[in-house]
Amino acid sequence: MDGWSIRPLGPENQADFFRLHDGPACNGCYCMAWRVPTWKAWGERTPELNRTDRVELFRQGIYDGVLLMEGEEPIGWCQLLPVSQATKLQKAVGEGRFAQAMAISCFLMRPDRRGQGRGSRFLALVVDHCRHRGIGPLIGLPEKTGLDATEIWTGTHGMFERAGFTRQGNQEPAVYVLDPKPGSD
Repeated sequence: MDGWSIRPLGPENQADFFRLHDGPACNGCYCMAWRVPTWKAWGERTPELNRTDRVELFRQGIYDGVLLMEGEEPIGWCQLLPVSQATKLQKAVGEGRFAQAMAISCFLMRPDRRGQGRGSRFLALVVDHCRHRGIGPLIGLPEKTGLDATEIWTGTHGMFERAGFTRQGNQEPAVYVLDPKPGSD
């Protein structure tokens, strides 16, 4: 895991985003799932439409996450999406709750880099990135346990617990919260 770095998504690394998302890691999502108003509408979308919508976000100057790089190779992605910008996120966390929070709404590792605690290490880097930029509080919505790795696109309970997040209530999906004390080391 030496040689890992976090790079905020921007115009200079859109190609890295697509290198990661055009492959088998993302199943054609392009990190658009939370931006579509309903899960029913999401189920009707194609990978091509998702990619087109992602290109449009970039055209509008919307860069909503960080890439995990191993040297110059993109191996992971974490979407950082304000709860207030996605209706489905607002519903998932409870209307009016965490309105000012930043959601770790997608967590993707390239298939050949999954396992062996790599997701937890990546999440720790994301939290550190947010801390140093004054971003917080953070929320995570991990998937229920027992799913195949391809279905765990928001992280796992264990990852968030190891990173210091605290579960809020017993609802599903689970909501984990961390205030990374912006600006502190």
